[in-house]
Amino acid sequence: LMENAGLRVFQSLKNIYTDLRLKKVIIFAGSGNNGGDGFVVARHLYNYGVKVKIFLLVSFNKIKGEAGENLNIIDKMGVELIETETVKLEEIEGTIQNSDLIIDAILGTGLQGKVTGLKAKIINLINITNKEVVAIDVPSGLNADSGKIEGPCIKATHTITLALPKIGLLLFPGAGFAGKVTVEDIGIPSYLLKNKKLKINIVTKEIVKSLLPFRAI
Repeated sequence: LMENAGLRVFQSLKNIYTDLRLKKVIIFAGSGNNGGDGFVVARHLYNYGVKVKIFLLVSFNKIKGEAGENLNIIDKMGVELIETETVKLEEIEGTIQNSDLIIDAILGTGLQGKVTGLKAKIINLINITNKEVVAIDVPSGLNADSGKIEGPCIKATHTITLALPKIGLLLFPGAGFAGKVTVEDIGIPSYLLKNKKLKINIVTKEIVKSLLPFRAI
C-alpha cells in the first residue's frame, strides 16, 4: 500500500501543478508510514526530473520497516537526504525560502497527543514561510478523527488524503488547516470500504445548491 500511496500522491501532484518539473521541492518526513509515503513520492519526483531534497525528522538509522526500505532506495539513487537535527533552524528556513513547494510527510494519521520538540519547531517554521504546502493524508498536527488541533499544525494549501476522506479534514478547526482536499484510491479492496461503520453523511456545497429553490431575478 505504501508504494500505491506514494505513486497516487505523485500523480495527484502532477495534476495540481502542471509545471511540477520546474519546481524545487522539499519533503519533511517522519519515521512512520507517512514518512515512508514521502520517500516513495520522492523517488517518483526524482525520476520525473524534479529537484527534490528530504529533511528527516529523525536520524536515518531510526527509520525501520517498509519506510526504511524506501529510504534506502532513494539514498542509493542519490536523492539528497538531510537529518534535521544536525542542521540549524536558520539554515532550514533558508532552504525553505529557496524552494517552491513543501510536502508534509511528518505524521499523517500517526499523531499521538500534542506535537512537541523538533517536530513542533519545524511545523512552525514551515507555516511562517508561507510556501505552498501539500500534506500527505492529513496535515501533521491535526487529529484525523476529530479535527482537533492541540498544538502546532501544518497549514496546508492542499491535502492529498488516501483511500477515504478523514473526518478530521471535514470538521473545524481541522478543515481550516487542510486546504483543498483530494481523495486518492490506493487499492484497498472495495468490500473493506463498504463497512457500515465507515459511512457518514456529509453536507457539501453541491448538495446545498441543489436544494435551493430557483427564483427569477
